[in-house]
Amino acid sequence: METTRVIQTEHSQAIELPQEYQIDADRVKIRRYKNTLIIEPLPENWDWLDEVIGPLDTDFEQAVAEQPAVQSRAELDFFE
Repeated sequence: METTRVIQTEHSQAIELPQEYQIDADRVKIRRYKNTLIIEPLPENWDWLDEVIGPLDTDFEQAVAEQPAVQSRAELDFFE
């Protein structure tokens, strides 16, 4: 077990991570479980799923990237 410094600023805290714990990410997800903080890097792509379910096919990747077409429903435009 290692210990490290907690750096307090006016509105937030930072934790100084030792070299072996540094994360290769710009953003992380943080959650609390009882008295434990869990910090996980946010994935930038779907590569992390390869270890769970195997590689994704291109049809899946395209379906996730598609945006649905904008629908016009005049009967629901109450505030116009």
